[in-house]
Amino acid sequence: MQSLTDSWLCRLYRLPMHWNIYADRNGDWHWQKLDSYAAHVARSSRGFAKRADCLADAIEHGYAGEHEGPQDHGSDGPESR
Repeated sequence: MQSLTDSWLCRLYRLPMHWNIYADRNGDWHWQKLDSYAAHVARSSRGFAKRADCLADAIEHGYAGEHEGPQDHGSDGPESR
């Protein structure tokens, strides 16, 4: 899913995109792609039982690990926070 913001404004001005990887109250993992103004550009269409599966889906949608840091909430293994 692409929005007008993603398709030309962000590309024209090369605004950074931010990704949010998080677990919901039920423990399902989701991802969100946000523009510089924190508007949703894209999001996962479903929840994932494993964080690794969520990250794999995000990678299919353009995630490359950028801006993960403080917006990456939660863990599902010893290698995570």
